[in-house]
Amino acid sequence: MSQIPPQTLEEMEKLDKIIYNNFQNSGLPRNQIKYVKPNPVDVHIGRRLNQIRELNGYSRQYVADNLDISPQQVQKYELGKSRLYGSRLYDVAALFHVPVDFFFDEMPDIDAYQSPASTRNPYFQEVHAKHKKEIGLSEIEIDLLATFRKLPPIYKYTVILIKEMITSGKLPTEWS
Repeated sequence: MSQIPPQTLEEMEKLDKIIYNNFQNSGLPRNQIKYVKPNPVDVHIGRRLNQIRELNGYSRQYVADNLDISPQQVQKYELGKSRLYGSRLYDVAALFHVPVDFFFDEMPDIDAYQSPASTRNPYFQEVHAKHKKEIGLSEIEIDLLATFRKLPPIYKYTVILIKEMITSGKLPTEWS
């Protein structure tokens, strides 16, 4: 039976509380219990790993065998409890025949902004804002692009058809 990784922030927080309570009941002194919330970027990468593993019909055991790790480690990656470092992420991408950036696709900006390095470093926000200006897109254009990227393929196709109709001037008469 495979465990489905948490999909919402509420599910993640519930799981975090369960883990924390288990640590509290471990008998360790309170000052020796260190609770670390998973990095949202690691959680996103883990969800993407889970998605592609299930889409390919691979078991955790199969992935673990091909990466020379345990199935439990694969589960930790999928839950965002362990970080997939560069070389391991590269190996995972090769296993599934996808580019490394597949694991970052569809990542909400909010996840990137909640990453510890970005929350501690004011320079991150400045660079991100500068990058947006260099691209030359307005906030609305960036929002439209981000929304478009999240659409299912059939809706993307519909948006592209509408764009083609608008640019060609062949709009239905009821739209004019």
